[in-house]
Amino acid sequence: MKVKVKKLEELSKVEMSVVFTKEEYDAEYEKQFELELSEIKEPGFRPGKYPRSMYMKKYGDGRVHAKTVDALINESYYDALESKKIIFLDGDDYFEKDLLEKLKDNEWGYKAVVAVFPEVEAKDYFGIEAKKEEVNVTDADVEEEVNRNLKQKADLEVKEDGAIEKGDTVVFDFTGSVDGVEFEGGKAENYELEIGSGKFIPGFEDQMIGMKTNEEKVLKVTFPTQYDPKLAGKDAEFKVLVHEIKKCVLPELTDDYVKELEIENVNTVSEWKEFLKGNLVTDRTEAANNKYTGGKLSAAQADVFTKLLESNPVVIPQELIDREVQKKVDELSKTAEMYKIPLEYFLKYQGIESVEQYKELVTPGVKSNIQYEVIIMAIVKQEKIKLTKEDYEKYYVKVANGKDIKEVKKSLPKDKVTDYFKLLKAHDLVLENVK
Repeated sequence: MKVKVKKLEELSKVEMSVVFTKEEYDAEYEKQFELELSEIKEPGFRPGKYPRSMYMKKYGDGRVHAKTVDALINESYYDALESKKIIFLDGDDYFEKDLLEKLKDNEWGYKAVVAVFPEVEAKDYFGIEAKKEEVNVTDADVEEEVNRNLKQKADLEVKEDGAIEKGDTVVFDFTGSVDGVEFEGGKAENYELEIGSGKFIPGFEDQMIGMKTNEEKVLKVTFPTQYDPKLAGKDAEFKVLVHEIKKCVLPELTDDYVKELEIENVNTVSEWKEFLKGNLVTDRTEAANNKYTGGKLSAAQADVFTKLLESNPVVIPQELIDREVQKKVDELSKTAEMYKIPLEYFLKYQGIESVEQYKELVTPGVKSNIQYEVIIMAIVKQEKIKLTKEDYEKYYVKVANGKDIKEVKKSLPKDKVTDYFKLLKAHDLVLENVK
């Protein structure tokens, strides 16, 4: 397979040409023909034993050729990009592939127009002058983080006696009504809810505290004003019946428990607490943008972020910005759907009048995030950033966010996270070198 790349006049797009030899095409054709024969069901023939000559006479080779074309393109596309170190935008919307066609008697090939990240030569990224924040991580903060991690592996144990307490998980039936009339979506059986999670409307969970198994009660609540207009601001009653109460039982914190986490050079409870404290310090001081931290920037962090963008202006294609904004809309739609609230009402609950207004509000942040990522990618390349064992452990913990580290490592092996972790390390280097 030969790969050539040509930059296009259109901003942030390249044309990639991929060429296969006749031998490569023929090998894939034979493979697809065997698969096709194995799937043919004809009376008197076992699977895979249908004669090729009879197949060709009855079906021709159009289907086999089509499968060969699909296989060659799909199996080569990402390898071709990787071979040329093209940092591409992932997703079907970001590339246009032509069909495989015969170029010469001994060659087959296809072309693809690929959307790529804009390239920039980053500068002035070390030594940014900004006020450094004082970070204070207390023992109480560490204990809270310990409990948060332990809760990820907690067991739910049925309470045979006793009343509902905050933190318990309750299985119950409920039926809601307004002015004595039941409303759509206000009824469920064997519903499971952690009391204190805030998943239900205000006052609902608090009124369940103190109830016991098999107890019935009528809860009186008022729907928020920013809610489904059919219910917004109305008083409601929920008749609930408790079936089961389960308490959260945390695993015992021992050195053996810590060892099972399989964190590099962390084998005891005290070492784990120091490790968590270090992560808390890092989390509170890093100047990550929303994409990396999921949180808001402090004044000092925003200062670093702003100065880095000012020193490295990057032109971002509007098409890319629009697509990333739409992704945020789609994510919000899924959240609204989860709560069974129409998107427009979900937005109004947040003080936003329409989807278009939401897009206008998030567009500047989306654009800045993309610019920042382009700059950070350039820093990774210019500083030739490599990852140590300690780096992998540090960023796995960050990605896990309290989940089982071993499970996270299984689902995200090193080859899947290396590039992302390099971005995080470059980002941290910028922060560490602030004046």
